[in-house]
Amino acid sequence: MTGKGRTVLVVGFPGSLAERIAANLVLRPDTRIVILVEAAHAEEAQRLAAGVDGRVRILIGSLTRIDFGLTGPDYLSLSNEVAAIVALDLPAPRHGEPPTRARAQTREVIELALAAPRLEHAIVLSHLDVCGSIDGVFAEHDLDAGQEFSSEDAEDRFRAERVLRRFAGRLPLTIVRTGWLCGRGTGLAPVAHLLLASQPELAASLKDMHAPLLATDVAAAAEIVSTLAARPGPAGGETLHLIEPGMGRPLDLAARVSELALSHVPSGFDLVAGARRALKRGGQDAWSPREFFRAHPRDVRVSTAHTERLLAERGLSMPAFDDTVLTSLVLEAVEEIVGFR
Repeated sequence: MTGKGRTVLVVGFPGSLAERIAANLVLRPDTRIVILVEAAHAEEAQRLAAGVDGRVRILIGSLTRIDFGLTGPDYLSLSNEVAAIVALDLPAPRHGEPPTRARAQTREVIELALAAPRLEHAIVLSHLDVCGSIDGVFAEHDLDAGQEFSSEDAEDRFRAERVLRRFAGRLPLTIVRTGWLCGRGTGLAPVAHLLLASQPELAASLKDMHAPLLATDVAAAAEIVSTLAARPGPAGGETLHLIEPGMGRPLDLAARVSELALSHVPSGFDLVAGARRALKRGGQDAWSPREFFRAHPRDVRVSTAHTERLLAERGLSMPAFDDTVLTSLVLEAVEEIVGFR
């Protein structure tokens, strides 16, 4: 790797968020990027590295193995140069794999952070499903409230956060909790598609869901995280809630989405069936509306007050979700749904 600048390690490429963060960091000429990638995705990482003056280095390893699966010399070299670690987007679970992936990656992030003399910031992705069955306000400092979890992955992330908090006084850690990552692309939850596909049989279930939809625009989150990675981290650790302010209850959003969509499709067009077909394209079949809303917290109110203050101090913010944004998402969804009827 050539050139001077701050070295940022990106773990999790080509996950939906990690890929965008790496692309954002490439645009910063004073930043060098090391991408830890499994062998199956090395070619994708190499395409990102092409044409950026040698500022991107690709390391073939593993997200969850000891020393990230690197050789001794590679690991030592990495620990001596890295100034920031961005650990995001775990790989999809393999059949029969135990639900401990988040804890395994967290262990390796902590080990590397402790061994890195130049480290200024370590950012670790989590998810708001760690709130589990909590009924009430869930603030950034909250974690363990005796809650139950909607999945083994959610409990794994919860346990990984508990481990991270033990090192908050020793390492410059930031935990980033997102909602369900929304946008276009493989593995992302397209909000308009989900709300259209959820009708009508989920209407009764949605009536009991009082919590706002916990959604995070992937592009906005990537911009915030990449900006934070380019700066020194906190002295004693902090947790951020990156969700879009202004999101309403799913039932209210579903009604508005249906109203907007019906005014832009041919008479008699089956929007529900079309939305479901669209979800199955491009790897989005994992976003079954029934499973999505089953896993979504029903009564929790996620606080973002601390996050908004911290981001404002850094000149950052999450873009608000309003009717203009929703209309744009619906029109984009309708165009795709009608085009692939």
